[in-house]
Amino acid sequence: MSVEIRVDQRPSPAALGALRASVGWEPRTENWPRAFDAYACTVAAYDAERLVGWVSLLSDSVHHAFFADVLVHPEYHRRGIGRDLVRRAVDTLAACGVSLFHVDCAEENTAFYQACGFRIGRGGYIELAQS
Repeated sequence: MSVEIRVDQRPSPAALGALRASVGWEPRTENWPRAFDAYACTVAAYDAERLVGWVSLLSDSVHHAFFADVLVHPEYHRRGIGRDLVRRAVDTLAACGVSLFHVDCAEENTAFYQACGFRIGRGGYIELAQS
């Protein structure tokens, strides 16, 4: 099975919503057109025309970039797709001069990010209730 990586070719909101649902996240399909405009970089993985992986980053386009989403469909886990998506996103923004990449992650995902080259530190966040 061959997976194609595409930079800044955004999927349909329905395809992204279905991928999010596959990993247990809310689809939020109505939000994607607005979110797409905010991203500095997106990288998608496709098996034929099926969206199977997605990475999005926000950035000041000078120094910092923040991973907003990193997800791979569960049927495609453990194939290196997630690492390929992260690497392509880092390379894309590094070519524009960005040199510091941030990620917030759940404890169970730290090994993945360490395998991608991240040093895991301390951070914090506030998550407001969704209505």
